Amino acid sequence: MGISTINSTLMKNFKILLLYPNERLQGVAPANLALLSAFLKNDGFEVKLFETTAYLSPGQDSNDKLREKLGQVKKSNFDDYVQLRDSDPYDDFIKMIDEFKPNLIGLSVIDGTMKYGLSFIEKIRHKNIPVVVGGVGTTFNYQKLLSSHLIDYACIGEGELAIVELANAILYGKDTTNIQNIFTKDINGNIIKNSLRAPIDLNTLPIPDFDI
Repeated sequence: MGISTINSTLMKNFKILLLYPNERLQGVAPANLALLSAFLKNDGFEVKLFETTAYLSPGQDSNDKLREKLGQVKKSNFDDYVQLRDSDPYDDFIKMIDEFKPNLIGLSVIDGTMKYGLSFIEKIRHKNIPVVVGGVGTTFNYQKLLSSHLIDYACIGEGELAIVELANAILYGKDTTNIQNIFTKDINGNIIKNSLRAPIDLNTLPIPDFDI
């Protein structure tokens, strides 16, 4: 049986902001982010999500608009189905950082969103908030990501237990270079690779935190 509720009785003084830099109108934020949030909240952390699916800058066509022009899909009034944001996603991200004041940022990327995701981190890197990057794009591109001055940690494979252990290590000032599934770098920039933990027993998974 999975865990059915979020444990909020032992809140820790530590906040995690999950960042999903989705391409505009390309599906929705993946359910695994809700699972990450559930694991973190069950361990007492406060969690928020910033994702960019519904952002559409004025004058910029979505991929659906392009498909309409090419005759691939029927023209429709998008406002009947989705309320798009016309504000600047970078400004909104910076505002959330300033208001939420996270102690750790968890960036989730695929191959096609790595550059976009890093552009958000670049906007707030001067605030010196630790950044861990995960997702399919990270598993296959961790060297490229860790070679950037924008990334501190890379999560390889399953991240639910790894991000909880990493957050606790940062919170309590413990060593962060020996956490399973977490790759990092030493003071000379050399990548430190740790072993991978066994897959999680699906019967122990909490109910995803879709309220995020």
